[in-house]
Amino acid sequence: LADADLQQDIKELSTTLTALKLHMLNVWQQSSAGLEQLGSAAAAGLTQVSSLDTDGTPSSMREAYAAIAGEMTAYRDAATTFAKGWNAEFAELQHADLNAEGATLLDAYQRVKTMLNEFLFHAGNRLSAVREKVNQLSRDPADDAQHHLRQSDAARAFAELQAAHHRFEFAAGAIDTPNNFRLDSAL
Repeated sequence: LADADLQQDIKELSTTLTALKLHMLNVWQQSSAGLEQLGSAAAAGLTQVSSLDTDGTPSSMREAYAAIAGEMTAYRDAATTFAKGWNAEFAELQHADLNAEGATLLDAYQRVKTMLNEFLFHAGNRLSAVREKVNQLSRDPADDAQHHLRQSDAARAFAELQAAHHRFEFAAGAIDTPNNFRLDSAL
């Protein structure tokens, strides 16, 4: 700390960390609406699929609808858990003091990125499972109009959930800073 050059490096690092904190908080703000829409779409899709009348359908189709509802339930639960953790990390970050000599902000940045990547991976797998079940329903040769209505409702619920997922993924994906080399060089 007595070295003038190193003091300048610490000042530059402090500036870089401030920019990173502001970037992270901006991403949180930009993605918060998408996260709310994601939770709403998951709940609405689950309600829509669960309310379908499948009494007169063959057992394989009832199983497909039950599987879709199960995957949507798991997706909704994962999104709810993720939203709580995501918001808690950023609420803590919002009030955190920057310390150029500690790695607190960089650790928080890494936790948030890891949390986001894990959620998107597992949620993407859930969406793929729902897509497969919806496609399975569309391949069923049933000619009855009720089947087509139920299949259409399930497909619409999936499409709305997938669209909300992609909107959130796009907004939250901005967490990857384009200037990581600045952090590396500062460190």
